[in-house]
Amino acid sequence: LAKAHPCVGRKGPVCPFVPQSLRRNTLYMGIVRTGENTKREQIISCVSQYAAKFEDMEPKEGRLRKFKAIILIFPDVKESQTAELIDYVQLSCKSEFVKRGLMLGEFHGRNNSPGLRNKNFFPLRTPLPCLAIRHMVPTDIAFLDVESYDLTLRVSFLKSFLNVFGNEKHREVETAKAALEKILKK
Repeated sequence: LAKAHPCVGRKGPVCPFVPQSLRRNTLYMGIVRTGENTKREQIISCVSQYAAKFEDMEPKEGRLRKFKAIILIFPDVKESQTAELIDYVQLSCKSEFVKRGLMLGEFHGRNNSPGLRNKNFFPLRTPLPCLAIRHMVPTDIAFLDVESYDLTLRVSFLKSFLNVFGNEKHREVETAKAALEKILKK
């Protein structure tokens, strides 16, 4: 994530925030041992608790705040379980995280979410299953108004996004307002 990749579709690292997070020592990692008979409710409970922990961790204010991230690594989750134990958990918890102004991302070897600029590049594929927590930024609108979400969830995401950024002058705010208006007119 911290390095450039020819398939990204733009210059710079796959995730522009990771190099800054590493340099500023604001990237945290935790290994979550779940054992063999992990239930998704266990992971949901664990991940949900991290939202409050994340908000309490430094930096809480200032420019460095946007570079803070936690990567939770789940080495006991088998690749065959990632749909149930990583993707399902991420989708189940995402609304609560977005309401708090946070993003929750899912990473694993079977992740077929394409890159924003190249539909044949899969930047969320990792050798071990992970869930990552970070602060939402305006460009995250690309991950919140996705056609694959049902309308109720998209409305929730867009409203939460606007609660966080609605008073700021970003083109993404206008994009979110237009998308929400379009959905609500249907």
